[in-house]
Amino acid sequence: MWITLSSDGPSPSPPVEVSTGSWVVGRSPVSDVVVADPAVADRHARLDVSRRGVWLTDLGSATGTFVAGDRLWEPARLVLPADFRVGDTTFRVRPGHEAGTVGTRMRDAARILVWGGGVATLVGVGLVGAFAVAWVMAALGGVADGDGDVSRPSALPWVPVGVVLVVVGLVLVAVGLLMPRDRLVALQPPVSPDPRRRTA
Repeated sequence: MWITLSSDGPSPSPPVEVSTGSWVVGRSPVSDVVVADPAVADRHARLDVSRRGVWLTDLGSATGTFVAGDRLWEPARLVLPADFRVGDTTFRVRPGHEAGTVGTRMRDAARILVWGGGVATLVGVGLVGAFAVAWVMAALGGVADGDGDVSRPSALPWVPVGVVLVVVGLVLVAVGLLMPRDRLVALQPPVSPDPRRRTA
C-alpha cells in the first residue's frame, strides 16, 4: 500500500510517497520524514502503513499530535484521505498507488541457484534412473536366458553420486526460492525513490 504525504507549515514540502512500513515523523535528521518546524519533537509521531490501513501514533511529544482538532492519546486509524497536525505543520495523507502497482522480481543470484539446482536434480535423477534401468534389464536378461546366473551392474558410483546431486539440487532450488526478492515498481515510481529522511 502506498500513501502520499504532503505538508503545510513553516517549511512546506512537495508530496512524498511512502509504502508499507513504519515511518517516524520528527525534527531529528534521523527521522524517516524530517519536519523543519521548531514546535515538532525530534521523534514526534509514527505512521504505520499496512494493507489493513494507516495508523497514527503520538510518540510522547510535548505539543501533541492532532487529528480533526482532537489530540491523540492512543494510536488512531486514519480514514483516508485524512489530515493530521504536528506542531505548526499539517500533513495531508492521501491514497497513493493501489495494490498491484508494486511487484517483486527474483534476484539474479536466486535465478542462478534455482536453475543450477534444477539441472543438478535432473542429472542426479538421470544417474539413478539409468542404474535402475540397467539393473532391471540385467535381471530380465538373466531370467530370459533361464541360466539363473544374473550379472547385475554395480550401484557404485552412480547411485551415491545421483542421490547427492538430487539432494544438493533440491537444497539449491529451495534456497533460491526463499531468497528475498527485489522490489519492482510496475507503474509510475514514487515521487521520491527513497522517501526516508525526506524533508517535509
